[in-house]
Amino acid sequence: MTDWKPINDEITLTRDADYVRTWQKHPRDPTFPPGTTAELVITRTNSMTAEVLATWPAVDVTSDAISFWVQSEDTNQIPDFAAFRLMVHYPPVVDGAETQDWCWYRGPVKRKD
Repeated sequence: MTDWKPINDEITLTRDADYVRTWQKHPRDPTFPPGTTAELVITRTNSMTAEVLATWPAVDVTSDAISFWVQSEDTNQIPDFAAFRLMVHYPPVVDGAETQDWCWYRGPVKRKD
């Protein structure tokens, strides 16, 4: 991806509630290749040196969607005004190549407690 800019969005967490969300690709976007993985990386702020508070792996990656289900015990630990990045990891295209890592979405974490 040349000069890719992550999409700005937000996630909302609520005390004692699991976080469940599916991020759907636009129908005209290319599909996720087999072997794609993803994770939400939660940091204290959006600073480059911000502490990583949590990393939540996707529970499902299909050709056109990435889904998360994070238990409330984990979401309750995240403060208001934290930041998130939805990182997508494409598998190597040939043996010996590296994984392609890119940020699809980014933005603030809002709490509605």
